[in-house]
Amino acid sequence: MTITIRHSLYWSGPDLIGIDSIVEPGSYWQRVMSAPLIEARDQPGVGRVALPSGQSPAVLLELVLEWVRQAEFPTLPSRASSHFVWEDEAWARKYHETLRNARLYEVQPVGDARLFRADYTLGNAFREGDTLAKLIDRARRYWRGERTGQSEILIQGSIQVIRVII
Repeated sequence: MTITIRHSLYWSGPDLIGIDSIVEPGSYWQRVMSAPLIEARDQPGVGRVALPSGQSPAVLLELVLEWVRQAEFPTLPSRASSHFVWEDEAWARKYHETLRNARLYEVQPVGDARLFRADYTLGNAFREGDTLAKLIDRARRYWRGERTGQSEILIQGSIQVIRVII
């Protein structure tokens, strides 16, 4: 379900991006790919052991989302090459409060960028008792465009900064 947007979009990105700047996608996926999956910890009576890092679940979720997209929804934009933006400025501000070292920008897609509206809560949150089967089911719902909560817009392609908000 590709969409057309006729109003403002809001994006949290790195500091020091100027008005009219063109921003290419991909920095989010670079962070996913470089996230440490295993860390060493001391375990009483055993010594140093390797355990999953705190970022491992988020990386697993991204891999499941991308795997389901490639296998079942290959025509939809990949999260790996997209910007994640909001349609509602109040929600964008609320989300932005959870970030460090970032600015909130008003942006617009550039050229023939592809857009997809998805449910933020399906693609970004875990639930108690999650299993791989449940993650795959939620990924399918995400890519079908089912919405149960706040929407996020994926922009596959470049964005242009219109103004700096925060």
